[in-house]
Amino acid sequence: MLDTRPLNLRVEDALEEVVKSCKPGDKLPAETELAEQLGVSRATLREVLRTFVERGMLVTRHGVGTFVTGNRTRIESGLEVLESVDAMADRFGYPIAMRDLTIERRPANAEISRQLDITVGAPIIEVNRTRVKEDLILAYIYDAIPASLINLEDFHNQFTGSVLDYLRDRLPSQDFWAQTTLHSINATARLAKTMNVSRGTALLLLEEKLYSFDNQLINYSRNYYLSSHFLFHIIRRST
Repeated sequence: MLDTRPLNLRVEDALEEVVKSCKPGDKLPAETELAEQLGVSRATLREVLRTFVERGMLVTRHGVGTFVTGNRTRIESGLEVLESVDAMADRFGYPIAMRDLTIERRPANAEISRQLDITVGAPIIEVNRTRVKEDLILAYIYDAIPASLINLEDFHNQFTGSVLDYLRDRLPSQDFWAQTTLHSINATARLAKTMNVSRGTALLLLEEKLYSFDNQLINYSRNYYLSSHFLFHIIRRST
């Protein structure tokens, strides 16, 4: 019987059979070879591959190739509780490591001064790092903290990955709250390079402003998560 379904659905089925025949960690053939094998254009194949990456069935390592994943746990968390990605991963028994850490003191540019409600040029501490499991970058995290709030030498010596956890350890009597915005975005060229994914890969951006109990703005962060490995939800109740 003639298969009249849309081409992308037919290609998805064909690619799924290829993936099922592989073991976790196996590398798929190059795009040119795989497109020829499935009888489709590279553009069509690329779109279907992106879908499989977003589902967590494949992972693309820039400049290396596309690999079949194992059974990976997706980290699911509500946004009602203020916690770090480290705490989320620990709850799931999903060990992650920190990589690519940079900590720099610099003057705030116009964008960061607006986010932190400080003057342009005021000193801040910028923290950049990635969070990884094995060779897969799960998240890229950026923080900006007014330099007056922390001791830079202590921060260098004691920081383990989470600004929130660091501040909680230093200010145990304080209650924090956050204003959080969740975006669905596609990786730009810069983010793709940082996270070692293909340009256009689906990411979740959690943008957050952290406040102390007396409503002082103490941190601004941008957290970019690989959407195939994170799912955030909110519990809503009727009034």
